[in-house]
Amino acid sequence: MSQQQKTENYYSNSRVKKGFVHFLTGRGIVSIASFGVAILLVRELSIADYAIYTALSGLLLFIMLLSNAGIERVVPRFLPEIKLFGSTKKLMNWVWKLCLYRLVTLFICLIPFVLFSDEISKGLNFIFNLELLFLFTVYLVGFGFSMHLVRTLQALLMQKQAMIGFAIEWFLKLTGLISLLFYGINLDLNAVFWVQAITVWLGILYLLFSLNQFLKENTSEEEKEYSIEIKKVYSFALDNYFQTLLGFHTLPPTSKLIGASLFAAPALAALGFAYAIVGVMQRYLPVKLLLGLVEPVLMARYTESKDFSQTTHLVGILLKLNLFVIIPMAFWFLLSGEGLIDFVTKNKYGESAWLIAALLFILVLESQRDVLQLICNSVGQSRLLFKSNLFSLWLLPVWLYLASTFSLVGLVCGLSIILIFRNSYIMYKLSRLKFRFYLDWKAVVIITMLAIFSNSVGFWLSTLYFTNLQASIVSLIIAMILYLLLAYFIKPFTARERKALNGFIGKRIFIW
Repeated sequence: MSQQQKTENYYSNSRVKKGFVHFLTGRGIVSIASFGVAILLVRELSIADYAIYTALSGLLLFIMLLSNAGIERVVPRFLPEIKLFGSTKKLMNWVWKLCLYRLVTLFICLIPFVLFSDEISKGLNFIFNLELLFLFTVYLVGFGFSMHLVRTLQALLMQKQAMIGFAIEWFLKLTGLISLLFYGINLDLNAVFWVQAITVWLGILYLLFSLNQFLKENTSEEEKEYSIEIKKVYSFALDNYFQTLLGFHTLPPTSKLIGASLFAAPALAALGFAYAIVGVMQRYLPVKLLLGLVEPVLMARYTESKDFSQTTHLVGILLKLNLFVIIPMAFWFLLSGEGLIDFVTKNKYGESAWLIAALLFILVLESQRDVLQLICNSVGQSRLLFKSNLFSLWLLPVWLYLASTFSLVGLVCGLSIILIFRNSYIMYKLSRLKFRFYLDWKAVVIITMLAIFSNSVGFWLSTLYFTNLQASIVSLIIAMILYLLLAYFIKPFTARERKALNGFIGKRIFIW
């Protein structure tokens, strides 16, 4: 069987579209549960406890960064290639080997964390008790391993199983928290992490079962004359690991840890709430939502065809979709979000509406980075990611100074400066290597102007007759309708981009 035939048989458009339907359906279902969990924690935890929860979430993600060893990038890069051109025996071997490596790296990082947990917690302005330390550690291992299994399933186009695993975890989590409140048990950090730890491992059981079933059903005795150089895999993993490690200063957990060290509890809790809301929305934005789905496909196709223009066309559409969603959302939070936030947080964090808007702007820059990372990995220029993070480190002292001097405003401004510098560096270097990828600035300007105008009209009309929650909701409805209506006539997306999107969806529903 030729390589082209195998590509058409497995990573075909029809299979990707089928996975896309499962992916979106599952994400839509999980979004309800994950948003419910986030709101419950914000409403029921005290400001002091939520500040500690913010520090712990930053610590969790920072340990994920230290322990990933580049494995998270190896999975979408090499598993599709092995699936396409290698034997099923080889695929099974690599899948379970990578699972074992991920667990080993997690436990290696846990040893110094547990040994120095008192010193770490004191540096973040709280103290671990023994029960919380145990529960947090169990959840930490489960979180890392669960994310690895989900990436593995996505790389094999098992979107349905990945989303069912997510649904099991998040609906059980929501059910557990609601049950505690129903029986009159006040939520504290220990109770929250009991629920977190139990549910993440129940989700893992399903993910492992699904992966094992897939590998058994696809087992074949046919051997292929195909092998991957171990040195190539290690080199790719280390390049991505060190570039990610050197980019620690741009990641949300670092901002949370800096906030835990420098800010008072109310400011840290507000930062944690803003990141929680942005994090929930981020999961369902086009780049984050679809990149995990299409990344293995793009990797496999570029490996075969070396057609760079096709890669840039597809990722460019994803990035523009992100801007199409994020920019109007950011302006709505800035102008009209306070009433809704006060309602869902029991009047705790309404004044952080501007902070959510600012983090959404940062999310635009992070989305651009995700796209650039895919491009660099596809064309074998992963070292540019490493260099961009290395050269942006000189801005870290500037960021720390701004954060310590101007609190949350300084934190956001300093982080934005670093992200803009880093993305500009990669785009410049790619263009020098004849891999040109440019933003559609005309479309960005159109989207921004439409967002400003529609949200300004929505804010003005809503405040004429309504206040607080009612004003926020009315403003949102007016702004959304006006924005989509104006975008229909002005059309920030080209005819080719609309055709590609509608072809991928399978129906002519994208009209902007």
